[in-house]
Amino acid sequence: MASEGLRALIARANNDKQFLRELLADPEGAVKAGGFELSAEEMEAVRSQYQGQLTDEQLENRVSKAWFRVGP
Repeated sequence: MASEGLRALIARANNDKQFLRELLADPEGAVKAGGFELSAEEMEAVRSQYQGQLTDEQLENRVSKAWFRVGP
């Protein structure tokens, strides 16, 4: 089950394109700057989810799919 921090991160990523860009460029920095508290396992999932060069559309698609896996 996802933590409250991970749920909050996903919600922000779904609603804030600039934050999506920050996650793409520097996942660890974006998580830290956003004040999200994630476990080491969750941080690794975020790193792998946002690693590499994706278009905005591809990134939004990934975030949406991640949200459905985590759920409310």
